[in-house]
Amino acid sequence: MKILKKITMTKKKKDIQTSAEWKRALHGIAKIARPDLGLFLLAMLFAILAALATSTVSLLTGDALDALIKHGSGTKFKRLIAILAVVAAVGALATGVRGGLFSFIGVRINVRVREKLFRHLLTLELSFFDATPTGDLNSRLASDTAKIGDQVSLN
Repeated sequence: MKILKKITMTKKKKDIQTSAEWKRALHGIAKIARPDLGLFLLAMLFAILAALATSTVSLLTGDALDALIKHGSGTKFKRLIAILAVVAAVGALATGVRGGLFSFIGVRINVRVREKLFRHLLTLELSFFDATPTGDLNSRLASDTAKIGDQVSLN
């Protein structure tokens, strides 16, 4: 019974530490991303517009088919198809702008993370570079920092 209690306490302590680490990491990423908050909000606005356009396309498609099949109204059908084309074009534009903005934000965050990491590397003692393989440093600077930016741009 004491062993089970000890394991449970240890697991809770690890969960709390892991939670604190996640909060600290997210706070750090938010701090780095803060300069792009305006662009992020604009990208979210375009994401909402794209979602609304997609929903409207579905609604208009049903209405256009109803106008043609149930009512036999060719003029209403043509008008709804014209509106459908405009809504689809607006949705495509909103989707493109959203994707472009998120990619742009991701690249800017990636640059800031690399600069911050590089500045930190310049402050380290020479003994650190003797003990740490150059390949590990290159990997951190190149691929690991790109993963952070990708999480933003691959929304």
